[in-house]
This record gives sequence, C-alpha cells and structure tokens, in this order.
Amino acid sequence: DGGFQIVQGADARGGNIVLFMGRQKFDQATKVWSRDSFLAAVTPDGKQAATYAKKENVINMAAPVLDDAAWDTFERRWEVAPDGKVYAATKYDAYEITVFDKAGKVEKVITREYKHLPRTAREKDVMTKAMNFYSKMMPGCKVNIHEEAKDISNFSIRDDGSLWVMTSQGDRNNPKGTMGTYDVFNPEGKFVKTVTLQGEGHPMEDLYVFEKDRFYVVTSFLTAAMSAQGVEGFDAGGEDAEPMSVICYKFEGDAIAAR
Repeated sequence: DGGFQIVQGADARGGNIVLFMGRQKFDQATKVWSRDSFLAAVTPDGKQAATYAKKENVINMAAPVLDDAAWDTFERRWEVAPDGKVYAATKYDAYEITVFDKAGKVEKVITREYKHLPRTAREKDVMTKAMNFYSKMMPGCKVNIHEEAKDISNFSIRDDGSLWVMTSQGDRNNPKGTMGTYDVFNPEGKFVKTVTLQGEGHPMEDLYVFEKDRFYVVTSFLTAAMSAQGVEGFDAGGEDAEPMSVICYKFEGDAIAAR
C-alpha cells in the first residue's frame, strides 16, 4: 500500500519469536503521515503467526503537531516471558502491563495504584531537543512536551518468571551507590516486594539489561543514542566525554521473587 516496515527489536523465548515492528506510510491525497507500532509473532520461516500490542500515530502534514507523550511507544517496554507469553506496557500515564498468550489473546493486566511524577529539568531538556530535531522535517510543526514522566520506564522478566518493573519513582532521586529500585511481581502477577540494586549506574542515562543471574549496565547510553541520531546538544565524542563502558553485576542472595 505504498508504505514500508522497519524491524526495531526482536526477542525469542519459550518457543515464541516476536518482533517489534514499525509500519509507516504517507497518503499523498490527504497529506496524512501514519505510523503503526506493533508486536508480531513469526514462525521460523518468517510467516506472521500472531499480533499482540499495537499503537497508531497520525500526523496531518497540513498542520503538524508532535506531542511527545502521544508519540511515545512501547519500544523498550515489552518482553517475551520464559513460557512464551508476551508482556507490554503501552500506556504513558498508567501503571499497566498487559499479558498476551502466544496466540495474541489478552490473558491478564498487571496494575498498581500509582501517582504520576513530574519530569526533571534534564528530562524536559532531552525531550525538547529530540522533538525539535524531528519537527524540523515538518514545516510549521507545533511541539508539545509533557510535564509528567511516564509511569513505567521499562521492565524485565527473569528466568524464574518474576517481573521486575522500573517506574518513574524507582529511576530517580536514588541514594549514592544505588542503581534504582524495582517493583517485583511473582509469575502470577502478584506484587511481592521492592528491590534496590547496589552499584554504579543511572537508570535515566544508562541502559540496563537483565540476563539470567547477571545484570549489565551500558553507561552513557542516552547521550550516545541521541548523538547517533544527530540530535543537537548531544555530542558523545567530545574531548571531555566519558567513554561508554559495560559493567556486569551478578545477582546474589534473595534476589528472586517468591511465589
């Protein structure tokens, strides 16, 4: 139909291969640009087997508006569980994670009561620079920057089936020597406890990766990602810039959620 697709992420677990896809197209007649973001299961030979969470964004190029909260996707807020089920947090202003079975049917929704937190000055500055960069491609574009942070920043599912959720409360104002606080749910989706990780890392600036009993921190990830896209004000290669590094930690003790 004149559009094209981009693979932006992939995960395979529990016999389920899942891709995070972006489908874009532009309607010349209506001057409307659209983008669909969705999760799709594929078979080993590449055929689509199921569709999970999805989101559509539309811009009228005659009067373009970029609202960062509306355009926020769940690109970094989805994962395939050890049993092949798919988890996704698709809403910006809600503590809500939807769980899909392999076939794409909603099995349950994991929620907690939560109070929205305001963004920091750093967050607003980063998003303003990013949105202004993209708005240059659309003459006359209006940019709206949300005052509040998204409730769920990201999450991960451990091999024991426990769900570890980083929120806007857990990723800021952390004491020195800590890397953020996670809400931990058991495999049935019941909240169990909060866990504060000890070590060097900043959840709003670095990339965190769970892998079995290891926890990886990729430092300066945000600055590097913005710099790679060409966003002004993010020169990751300056003389005074800290070099990127990967720090590996090992989980020990009572780090696993009990049933």
